Amino acid sequence: MSSPAKKDNSFPLLKARIRRAVAADMEPGDQVLELFSGSGKMFRMCWSGFVGATMDLDESKADLAAKSRGSWACYHGDSEKALGFGWMSHVPFRVVDVDAYGEPWKFFLAWLQSDRERAPVTDLVLTDGYLSRASIATCTAIFGKGSKARSLSKNDYMQIINDKLPIWLDGTGLDIDRFKTWFGGKKGAMAAHLLRLRRTDTPHA
Repeated sequence: MSSPAKKDNSFPLLKARIRRAVAADMEPGDQVLELFSGSGKMFRMCWSGFVGATMDLDESKADLAAKSRGSWACYHGDSEKALGFGWMSHVPFRVVDVDAYGEPWKFFLAWLQSDRERAPVTDLVLTDGYLSRASIATCTAIFGKGSKARSLSKNDYMQIINDKLPIWLDGTGLDIDRFKTWFGGKKGAMAAHLLRLRRTDTPHA
């Protein structure tokens, strides 16, 4: 898989480049799970050549997705809760796209900890705005409910994530094949993570 540039002044463009690099590595029958359908920009730029499923908490955005994505399953609802209850658990998605406004890890954990079919290899593309608001809001997936907000440096934050990932993955039958992060946006406080997970019963190519 080719990699986008490490620095980019336009964070939306960086997000699209990462997703396009993932799309270029996919097969025609691979499916995409997009947790936030939004305005559909990432779908149009990156995922329109694939089938998949999407959800949005905003009913108007869910309606827009249903009207513009003829081959997709489109839902209105809370993605975190839906994943936890096994939403689309029968589909072994090749890509899980979490384009969150804040931290993405609670959605990742809801997907990871629910009983579902897994593709041999899954690319999770995670938009992470936590550092831009860490001083006023905490990440409950990392620090737990009731924890206090705290300011973190990029290095400290990434160290915490790298420490947490093996703990989260323990016993899931999934291993980290690749984990890479790019920073951008205002003051470089937005992160884009690409996490490739491989089933332990899947040999490396």
